Amino acid sequence: MASRNVLITGVTGNLGKAVARKFKEEGDKVFGVSHSDPPSTIDLDGCFRINLTNAKETSLAWEEIFKLIDRVDVLVSTVGGFAPSTVAGLKEEDISTMFSLNFFSTVNFVIPAFRKMISQKAGRIFLIGAKAGISAEARKAAVAYGLSKAALFNFAESLNWEGEKQGVVTSVVVPSIIDTPQNRESMPGADYSTWVSADQIASVIFYHASEEARLLRQPVIKAYGNV
Repeated sequence: MASRNVLITGVTGNLGKAVARKFKEEGDKVFGVSHSDPPSTIDLDGCFRINLTNAKETSLAWEEIFKLIDRVDVLVSTVGGFAPSTVAGLKEEDISTMFSLNFFSTVNFVIPAFRKMISQKAGRIFLIGAKAGISAEARKAAVAYGLSKAALFNFAESLNWEGEKQGVVTSVVVPSIIDTPQNRESMPGADYSTWVSADQIASVIFYHASEEARLLRQPVIKAYGNV
């Protein structure tokens, strides 16, 4: 398979680094996007420092990106944030913050890439969802977070509706609990063997972006492990 141009947002995070490492190991050109300095452990082909919650800044950044690469083959959006909240305790700023970090940061970056993929008539987009975006029970302790993730599922449906006949496919990858140092620290008594690793999720994304999976149309990919 020829080398592809792969863009990964949130490349400094645990999942972002794992995805970048996987595609890079398989011979693709990997470009990272982050609000902070890129990880020194991965030899990226380029990295863009962007505040993705700022639509204007993101749009201007894409002008620079398109000067460097002539096509976008795969986009993996791992950017996001988490905060607990309940319905009874919900505040307007809770919703605003979660939608800014999880929804608008994704939409701002994905739409220019989607337009490019439409013009190419090919492309794969991966968004990171959450169980909390699927059910009220799963988001009972993180309502604002869950609502922002639920919006991503609807966004993906719209992308697929417009992109289906143009060769552009969008999938939402839904992990259960990702085995990260931060999650282990916050849940010290949990059974880590039931969690999924960032490397496992990266492999799932890589497969669904491969030529072998070209015919698949799976808008929701549940990577739950044993949870």
